[in-house]
Amino acid sequence: MKMQEIHEQVFEILDSYRREVDSKLYFVLRKNNIGGYLDQGFYFPGDESRVYISFWNGYDIVKKCPILSVVIEDDRVFFEYSKDNRRIDFWEGDFIERVENLFRGRELYENLDNINFHIGQIGDLKHVLYNFIRDYKNSIDNCIKEYLEKLKINNLTYRDIGPINPSKFRSEFRKIIKYREYFKKSESFERFDNIRISKPVHLNSFLLKNFSIINEINIQELGVNNRWSFFVGENGSGKTLVMRALSLALSQNLLPSKYINKRQNSRPYFELELFNLKSKKISYERDSNSFEAKYARTPVVIGFAAYGIFRHEFKNSRKNLSSLLNKKGMIESIMADDNIVPLLSFSESLSEWNNNKRNVDRFNKRQNFLVSTLIEIIPELVDVRFHESKNRIETDYYIRNGVHETLPLKYNQLSSGTRSILSLVGDIFIRFYKQQPEIYDPSEFRGIVLIDEIDLHLHPKGQRDLVYNLSRIFPNVQFFVSTHSPIPLLGAPFNSAFFKVFKNDNGAVVVEKAIHIEEYLDELLPNQLLTSDLFGLDSISAKRNRSKSKIYTGNTMNDFFEFQRLKTENKLRDADNESFIRKLKDRLNEKNK
Repeated sequence: MKMQEIHEQVFEILDSYRREVDSKLYFVLRKNNIGGYLDQGFYFPGDESRVYISFWNGYDIVKKCPILSVVIEDDRVFFEYSKDNRRIDFWEGDFIERVENLFRGRELYENLDNINFHIGQIGDLKHVLYNFIRDYKNSIDNCIKEYLEKLKINNLTYRDIGPINPSKFRSEFRKIIKYREYFKKSESFERFDNIRISKPVHLNSFLLKNFSIINEINIQELGVNNRWSFFVGENGSGKTLVMRALSLALSQNLLPSKYINKRQNSRPYFELELFNLKSKKISYERDSNSFEAKYARTPVVIGFAAYGIFRHEFKNSRKNLSSLLNKKGMIESIMADDNIVPLLSFSESLSEWNNNKRNVDRFNKRQNFLVSTLIEIIPELVDVRFHESKNRIETDYYIRNGVHETLPLKYNQLSSGTRSILSLVGDIFIRFYKQQPEIYDPSEFRGIVLIDEIDLHLHPKGQRDLVYNLSRIFPNVQFFVSTHSPIPLLGAPFNSAFFKVFKNDNGAVVVEKAIHIEEYLDELLPNQLLTSDLFGLDSISAKRNRSKSKIYTGNTMNDFFEFQRLKTENKLRDADNESFIRKLKDRLNEKNK
């Protein structure tokens, strides 16, 4: 049975119970579309191997699952509780003893983090869930009620064990109903009533002519499913110029005079073909600084942001926040040459969102989505908490410190790489919430984001993970990025496009599509990418290497160390001859199968 079928079956069973037995049965539903899981029909927490069905509030932010839940894994159904160390007082009471008595006679599994009791098989799922609700849920409810009364806890956060808030449940339930309708019809425009259907959301083709030293760039048919396009080139090849031209076209900003050739019949010209939510194609043309562009107040697409190489948070005042969010402010970062144009301050914007009742209500609805999104994109981040201090909203970031411990830090105490990512994602939040105020879940944002030199300031692992994580938390946003490094390409999702940027003999910028990279990317390693036409490195061996026969070509550093150990063990004088090395490599390959 497919995982989506299990989610649908569970939803139907619980919905049936609510209609036929108890309308006040509340359960935990997937809160956001991170990773596109809701698009694919995953309505409950979990992944491709597990479904979590919980009837209680309380989320383990380290293990990313409900603290108390019924779990479906393979053909087994079991009740599981996560021994979350932040709720150790809960486990040190008589809860464990009462649960063990409740499930006495059931098969028990235990490890350091979880305890679970087998309660049935997936083939009898309706009977298993109905029995659990009838025979076990009330007893666990009573344990939780006594626990809350003992500690005098009234206001629950999503982390705290307790009953599910009925109002939040109804809101999430309505959201799932819309996704179910979408999943069955497979028509994305029917998913949301409140998004402007006619406004373009993604780019399919674009033509750029006579923009500075760009004579003509013509990129066609990226496709309705394209979400990432990578522009690769050496320093000075014209990558930034391409990104700026595209930014000006999409944002409908006026062209700076330095990019306009004064020669007759060579005015800049842009032609865009875009998709709206119905996947209908919409064309847009622009001849230099046309009348329409001069008086346009919004970008061509429903959501837009563009970033240059300086990506650091700016402690902007509320006074200039609005100017940074207007049409011109959208491209200041990517158009900056020598001047540093910092990003919008996430902290200041949080305070702005809390300056009146309407904004406070919006922030309260956005808050959990913001937290879960930030946790997804920063690997060491396990929690984010907001609190009011001196008429502003302060943010504490909880960083993993060991296996179970967390360390609360302020923004300026975080590592520079973490700050860089937080600033970028925070700026996207602010701009897209401004352009799409009806959206609460950032994974439902639509639009286009441009990032120049996405690899800048990041460790190779961070370069790969940033692309992968951005594509998960913003599955409906289309990214155009430039890079010098092959590592970001390793995080590229399916349907990505890759382009080589270079200058021809006349000094004009040329862009060519790297079709072979699109076709074989999932089979390539960085060494093959580096020596491909896209990057053009003629050799990846160390410059000091004079003996090409000594180059080891295994997959990992661990394989290399194992290879050295095998050489030493054999104690042969001629350990470097080709036949011996071939035998060792064959042995190592067999071991790794």
